[in-house]
Amino acid sequence: MRPALAQVQYSYDPNGRLVKVTMPNGAFATYTYDPDGNILSISNSAASAVSITAMTPQSGPVGSTVTLQGSGFDPVAANDTVQFNGTSATVTSASATSLQATVPPGASSGTVSVTNSHGTAVAPTAFNVVAAGTIPTITKFSPAAAAVGGAVTITGTGFNPSMAGDTVSFGNITTNINSATASSIVANVPTQSSSGKITVATSGGTAVSSTDFYAVPNAFTPANITTKIRVQPAAAAQTVSLAGYSKAALMIFDATAGQKLYFTGTSNTFSNATLTVYSPTGSVVTNTLTASTTNFSADRLPVTGTYTAALNGNSSGHIKYQLLQGPTDISGTLPTDGSTINFSLPIDGGATYSFNGNAGQMFDIQTTNTNSSTAGLPRLFVQDPEGNVVADEGESWSGTSILHIPALPSSGTYSLRLSPVDLGTSSGTIQLISVVPPATGTFAIDGAPLTIQFSQYQSGTFTFSGTAGQRLYFMPTNSSFDTGLQVVVTAPDQSETLRTMLNAFEPEADDLAVLPVNGTYSVAITTPDDSAGAMTVALKTKPTDQAITATVNGTASQLSLAFDQDGQVTFTGTKNQALWIQPTAYSYASCAIAELYDSTNTSLGSTAFCDTSSSKNDFSGNPLAASSTYHLHVSRNGDPSAGSSTFAITTVPADKTGTLTVNGAAVTATLGVHQSGHYTFAANAGDVVTIATSGQTLDPSTFIHLLGPDGSEVDEWFPNSPSDSHTLAALPTTGTYVLEIVPNTTAAGKITIKATK
Repeated sequence: MRPALAQVQYSYDPNGRLVKVTMPNGAFATYTYDPDGNILSISNSAASAVSITAMTPQSGPVGSTVTLQGSGFDPVAANDTVQFNGTSATVTSASATSLQATVPPGASSGTVSVTNSHGTAVAPTAFNVVAAGTIPTITKFSPAAAAVGGAVTITGTGFNPSMAGDTVSFGNITTNINSATASSIVANVPTQSSSGKITVATSGGTAVSSTDFYAVPNAFTPANITTKIRVQPAAAAQTVSLAGYSKAALMIFDATAGQKLYFTGTSNTFSNATLTVYSPTGSVVTNTLTASTTNFSADRLPVTGTYTAALNGNSSGHIKYQLLQGPTDISGTLPTDGSTINFSLPIDGGATYSFNGNAGQMFDIQTTNTNSSTAGLPRLFVQDPEGNVVADEGESWSGTSILHIPALPSSGTYSLRLSPVDLGTSSGTIQLISVVPPATGTFAIDGAPLTIQFSQYQSGTFTFSGTAGQRLYFMPTNSSFDTGLQVVVTAPDQSETLRTMLNAFEPEADDLAVLPVNGTYSVAITTPDDSAGAMTVALKTKPTDQAITATVNGTASQLSLAFDQDGQVTFTGTKNQALWIQPTAYSYASCAIAELYDSTNTSLGSTAFCDTSSSKNDFSGNPLAASSTYHLHVSRNGDPSAGSSTFAITTVPADKTGTLTVNGAAVTATLGVHQSGHYTFAANAGDVVTIATSGQTLDPSTFIHLLGPDGSEVDEWFPNSPSDSHTLAALPTTGTYVLEIVPNTTAAGKITIKATK
């Protein structure tokens, strides 16, 4: 799973509703709702505008702390003026997106505003100044861990018996209250990632629990959580234990948006285990299989809040975990078509290299990885100016690799990212190469061929006009490319009608699927190794199938095929017939594939024949289900040059049967063309029987199956020719055993069998 990207920030109101989305450049959108939670409006603001999107709490006494969320705030607190209904307040904490202020003496209920050099903004809801009451306290809560929706009882003092006067949050996520008294509140766990401190806010103030609550992720149950700990960056390693299979441990930690943290594990006794990290919004940050030194690394963490890491393994065991701060990303600029950039990444290190591009421009990024530890390579991907991923090589770029960037969607500054996936070091080179625009052209069906000529790193997009029901093929010739050309044909309805390699190293025809609709078809052509070269490609109409009839066990039929022509051989079959193809003449330049179809055009299996040898070209595994009309579709799997074959459609003869007597006379099995043998003998449980063979004239690859009284296979061997002896293990049960004699070819022959004990 890919690490989450920290490019967009989301803000929520006390009811958990999205109220603001802030882009990396500071631009934002705000959402307003009606009392039922329906969106009333969405407004967009420029990057530098001041806005207040959320206020927590929305009521309180003089001296209480109020948090304002928004954008355009000045990180220097003295430069922000916060007023409660016109009365200035003291700003105690400031960042570009959050302010904390104290309700000032003399303040009255009304609007809350923020003013700085960017302008003035008013909170979307009024603040209600209330009389100071008893400051609430939290003495305990139970249980210490619960799943989403689970009830948690909070015990303390100074709570408002009216539920409307209390606000309860788990890990800064507000939740529903089921009941309230002055000393007890019952509330529900809001999300699978709402771990952290529990807070209760009333008109008298806010109480924060001294211990952490653990929200159990949906993949686990509270009963299976055996360890619950809080970890701090750079603190001493802590031992995390699991009591057995299906058990899990929870570790929680606080982080800010954009921060890089990683877990490193030592003293690991698990053979494998999974560490899943959940963000404060509930999304999975990563899910990774642990190894002998269990580690976790993520890209910049997406949001500020309390994160939950869940460890579960396949057995009981333990591991020592330490949470560490990741290094700052390396940054730089990629020159276009310039020299290579050398990079060297430390443990959990990443890099960001920027380059400018114009809409429609195409690039390739060539990378080499010259030195990597045993951990996985960092993820290699490209983001557009808005943070969207436009090309992604993942972690599969070892050695020398090319990342193709499609036509840029807009003009601006793009970023090449190397994002850590596992803990390890890596180094290598990066080069940004501008790509010549794709070659274009139009194929004329049965017209003059096109010459596909690419410079290095170039690709092509071609078209042709097709009609539903047409059968077409590409015929490539005269290639100077180092490898073949990758071709993908897409229909107007976006279905794919061909994906293949054009090689042109021998006579070749690459058939498209029957065209599904009328319209213009797209032909995308690329070179797997980005080499330059040329190839001549024609688009032609596939010949109509050559149709003939045949008779089962009748005279052999001749099937003559033109270049890339297929054949249809129709015959009448009888229920339970097992069929095979017996060729007597063959001049095709490659092997033929015969696929058997019933009268409903359902495939019943296929076989290949390449010459007139005694190979088994049969459908014996699919005896005919009914007496009806059947047909064979015959095609070539290589060189499609013109040729012919003569073959008969023949039934597979019934097995030759017989009986052996242990310590009795030898029996000779004389098998005809394409015939197998089926010989039985009686034996008792524990008998050790030897099967001797002699006088074998069957093909040397003939094998013998021994089946037990219940039909299961007991043994299998290839008897040496012309004579052999094979001693069986003690037989498992008393009853009748079967020796199946199966030649590997259709040639007739014989073999003499004797059973002794």
